[in-house]
Amino acid sequence: MNRSPLKPVKSAKDLRAELEWAAQVLTGDASADRVLFALPTPARVGDAALDYNWDVEVSCRPDQDEAVQAAIVHVAEKWNLAAAAFE
Repeated sequence: MNRSPLKPVKSAKDLRAELEWAAQVLTGDASADRVLFALPTPARVGDAALDYNWDVEVSCRPDQDEAVQAAIVHVAEKWNLAAAAFE
Protein backbone atom coordinates (compact mmCIF):
# COMPACT_ATOMS: atom_id res chain seq x y z
CA MET A 1 0.00 0.00 0.00
CA ASN A 2 1.48 3.34 -1.04
CA ARG A 3 0.90 5.79 1.80
CA SER A 4 3.00 8.61 0.39
CA PRO A 5 1.14 11.87 -0.10
CA LEU A 6 0.11 12.91 -3.59
CA LYS A 7 3.00 14.87 -5.05
CA PRO A 8 4.17 15.53 -8.57
CA VAL A 9 6.23 12.68 -9.99
CA LYS A 10 9.59 12.49 -11.72
CA SER A 11 11.51 9.68 -13.34
CA ALA A 12 14.44 8.14 -11.47
CA LYS A 13 16.87 10.02 -13.73
CA ASP A 14 15.11 13.31 -13.08
CA LEU A 15 15.03 12.68 -9.32
CA ARG A 16 18.77 11.94 -9.37
CA ALA A 17 19.36 15.22 -11.21
CA GLU A 18 17.32 17.07 -8.55
CA LEU A 19 19.32 15.35 -5.80
CA GLU A 20 22.63 16.20 -7.45
CA TRP A 21 21.61 19.84 -7.88
CA ALA A 22 20.41 20.16 -4.27
CA ALA A 23 23.55 18.50 -2.90
CA GLN A 24 25.79 20.74 -4.99
CA VAL A 25 23.96 23.84 -3.75
CA LEU A 26 24.11 22.73 -0.11
CA THR A 27 27.73 21.54 -0.16
CA GLY A 28 29.06 24.11 -2.61
CA ASP A 29 31.06 21.25 -4.13
CA ALA A 30 31.19 20.74 -7.89
CA SER A 31 34.54 18.93 -7.87
CA ALA A 32 35.33 15.37 -8.90
CA ASP A 33 34.78 14.41 -5.24
CA ARG A 34 31.24 15.65 -5.38
CA VAL A 35 28.33 13.65 -4.03
CA LEU A 36 27.35 10.70 -6.22
CA PHE A 37 23.76 9.43 -6.17
CA ALA A 38 22.53 6.13 -7.57
CA LEU A 39 19.21 6.11 -9.40
CA PRO A 40 16.36 6.25 -6.87
CA THR A 41 14.40 3.02 -6.50
CA PRO A 42 10.92 2.31 -5.10
CA ALA A 43 10.85 2.39 -1.30
CA ARG A 44 10.90 -0.97 0.45
CA VAL A 45 7.59 -2.07 1.93
CA GLY A 46 7.64 -1.59 5.69
CA ASP A 47 9.92 1.45 5.75
CA ALA A 48 9.17 3.51 8.84
CA ALA A 49 8.82 6.80 6.98
CA LEU A 50 5.55 7.11 5.09
CA ASP A 51 6.06 10.46 3.39
CA TYR A 52 8.07 9.25 0.39
CA ASN A 53 7.87 6.44 -2.13
CA TRP A 54 11.54 6.06 -3.07
CA ASP A 55 14.97 5.27 -1.64
CA VAL A 56 18.40 6.25 -2.90
CA GLU A 57 21.99 5.17 -2.27
CA VAL A 58 24.63 7.87 -2.12
CA SER A 59 28.39 8.13 -1.90
CA CYS A 60 29.83 11.18 -0.17
CA ARG A 61 32.60 12.33 2.13
CA PRO A 62 31.80 12.31 5.86
CA ASP A 63 31.88 16.12 5.99
CA GLN A 64 29.10 16.21 3.36
CA ASP A 65 26.74 13.87 5.21
CA GLU A 66 24.47 16.50 6.80
CA ALA A 67 24.13 18.48 3.57
CA VAL A 68 23.37 15.29 1.61
CA GLN A 69 20.69 14.27 4.11
CA ALA A 70 19.16 17.74 3.81
CA ALA A 71 19.22 17.47 -0.01
CA ILE A 72 17.42 14.11 0.12
CA VAL A 73 14.76 15.43 2.50
CA HIS A 74 14.27 18.52 0.34
CA VAL A 75 13.73 16.48 -2.82
CA ALA A 76 11.62 13.80 -1.08
CA GLU A 77 9.26 16.47 0.26
CA LYS A 78 8.62 17.75 -3.28
CA TRP A 79 8.60 14.68 -5.56
CA ASN A 80 7.44 11.10 -5.80
CA LEU A 81 9.08 8.51 -8.04
CA ALA A 82 7.04 7.92 -11.19
CA ALA A 83 4.93 4.74 -11.14
CA ALA A 84 6.87 3.32 -14.13
CA ALA A 85 9.74 2.65 -11.73
CA PHE A 86 7.55 0.19 -9.84
CA GLU A 87 6.92 -2.04 -12.86
